[in-house]
Amino acid sequence: MPAGRTRRKVARLTLIGNARRLDEDCAALQARYLAYVAGANRLVALGDFTFYRIEPLTLRYIGGFGAIHWVSA
Repeated sequence: MPAGRTRRKVARLTLIGNARRLDEDCAALQARYLAYVAGANRLVALGDFTFYRIEPLTLRYIGGFGAIHWVSA
């Protein structure tokens, strides 16, 4: 956290939606994931690793104390 900032003052976003398992071939997605997430190869190697897609329904943005906004997808 940046110096001088408290958790109440830091902006954050919550995504609310439906998660659906991707059953199609995800080889390209897996390659991209492994390229961007260090150490993820250990997770994928476990054998029960699965990708999901979240279809957003609503977003909640908190820009700091008292700055709360809901956005419908």
